[in-house]
Amino acid sequence: GKMAEGAGVAMGDPGPEKIRIERVAARRGIPLHALVIKMGLEESIQTMTKELADAAERAVERVLSLVKSYVKPGSAAIIVGVGNTVGVGQP
Repeated sequence: GKMAEGAGVAMGDPGPEKIRIERVAARRGIPLHALVIKMGLEESIQTMTKELADAAERAVERVLSLVKSYVKPGSAAIIVGVGNTVGVGQP
């Protein structure tokens, strides 16, 4: 349930899509922020724990904070969920 934050595209596959997105963003001066909630393999296939739910709430708060800090009124932001974003097992 720990959250990690960094720069760039948070995709597990280091393939051509990730590097292409990062190159275009760098050329155009578009900032890329990544938030990741760390979880183990077992956690990713079981019912969501309270710790993961709490981490998800913290991630939402951080995303809103980033948007408020970086996106000027009238501008736009793209928020993308990649990977195991909706893969948490349900009871």
